[in-house]
Amino acid sequence: MVWILIGFIVENIVVYRIFFILLNNIYMIIMLSLSVVYLLFIYSLLKKKYDIPFFVVISLNYIGIISRYFFEMDYSRQNFWRITDILPATVFATIFSIPMLLAVILIIKEYLIQSDEYTRKNLLFNLIGLITATILSTFSEFLLPVVFNIHIKIPLINLSVIIFIFFAYYSIDRFNFLDINLAFIYEKIFEGSSNGFLILNDKGRIIRKNNKADYLL
Repeated sequence: MVWILIGFIVENIVVYRIFFILLNNIYMIIMLSLSVVYLLFIYSLLKKKYDIPFFVVISLNYIGIISRYFFEMDYSRQNFWRITDILPATVFATIFSIPMLLAVILIIKEYLIQSDEYTRKNLLFNLIGLITATILSTFSEFLLPVVFNIHIKIPLINLSVIIFIFFAYYSIDRFNFLDINLAFIYEKIFEGSSNGFLILNDKGRIIRKNNKADYLL
């Protein structure tokens, strides 16, 4: 009975350990793919087709993620994917920063040739957000822990994600990044409804009606 109990505990510890390592690796891949997400967002923002630089940068980023497994990782640390040796750390930091650098270049290039003031404001807004997120993530994951050997408990990388989400959401909401034509949507709902709708003015006169209302009247 004792041996059965011991076997059960050991087995569950092993399963928990495997599950813990799996979750940590998924988390690491997500964190190291953040710059790719930034780049995807900028390509969508600029309505730019995926080109050779895009695929080269994306491939390089995921080659970097795979290469990370050739170095020791301490899963007991929160940011276990960090490398303390300055040479490989510099190489990895450069690789994972290239997508954001490409995104910045694309925004600046579009800003310089864009004549519409409204679009220029949108581009400038996203450029500020992207640069801020890049600086924070670089400080958090490379400069502070590797170059200056300073380890802080404040998760700056998470703050970088929050900043990016804020600027992206504001861009979608304020600048109508998705180009959603609400008037067209309302028109389709109004005319396509199975219910009759009448729109009256302040004097009670019909100024608009849909097809169903026409049929009923």
